[in-house]
Amino acid sequence: MHCLYRNAVASDPPYLLVIQHPGLDHLLESRIVAPVLPASQTPSIPGLDPPVRVAGEGYVAVLSALVAVPKRYLGVEIPYQGLDEDDVKRCLDPLLYGI
Repeated sequence: MHCLYRNAVASDPPYLLVIQHPGLDHLLESRIVAPVLPASQTPSIPGLDPPVRVAGEGYVAVLSALVAVPKRYLGVEIPYQGLDEDDVKRCLDPLLYGI
């Protein structure tokens, strides 16, 4: 399961979606995240940047802009809807493997 967090160090992006497997959390001081931005302000790439809903508002998980951040960037965990593990895998396949 992927977790969404409020960005603890900046307001842009407002949220960070952790896509890294939690089994690595004890080994790494960083987390691989996708920025999550308001859909109204974010051009998305179909098939790479899936929509999500946070507090009833439309956002985009910008998987085409993955980055590793120190875990201190992760604030409060936020509930969200519209994205599951299979959705993330479908977006990462063309990004990482061209399929």
